[in-house]
Amino acid sequence: MVIAASTARALVGLLVLAPILAAVLITALLVFGVEPHLVFLPGHFVRSGLAGLGIHAPKQVGVLSTFVFWWAIIVAVWLTLRRVVARGHRTAGEPPDLEALVASHAQLIKLVAVKEFAIHTADADQIVQEVVLRILSSGVATPRAKSWVIAITRNVCIEYRRGGDLT
Repeated sequence: MVIAASTARALVGLLVLAPILAAVLITALLVFGVEPHLVFLPGHFVRSGLAGLGIHAPKQVGVLSTFVFWWAIIVAVWLTLRRVVARGHRTAGEPPDLEALVASHAQLIKLVAVKEFAIHTADADQIVQEVVLRILSSGVATPRAKSWVIAITRNVCIEYRRGGDLT
């Protein structure tokens, strides 16, 4: 099984870098004079919640839950930044990557054309080309909504079935 490079980077960031950064962040907060009871407040809440349930939790549970809390904050910020940066790249006025567009939607378009409209597989490639051209002419760089791509595909297939010329 091959993992894509972006997925591998995401896993390394999530499972290696974020925990290290959480430990560094906790240490930096303590070194720079933030009161320990404020830094470890999430752990205190967890321990007192467990105590309210009648469970005596050792201090390590509080420290671990504090660590997980800071890790979750770092991951949330990181994922938000990734999304903002990716959105910025998409809307920067760059032309869409035609190969990526075709690769991401070709199977779906062919499936709709062949299964729903009984179009021959050889003609399905022409349907894919027409749908991609319509997506490109719409001005949307990378359509993410499957329903939108399916709707365009259905319209193109209906035109094809009615004998309309797709070229």
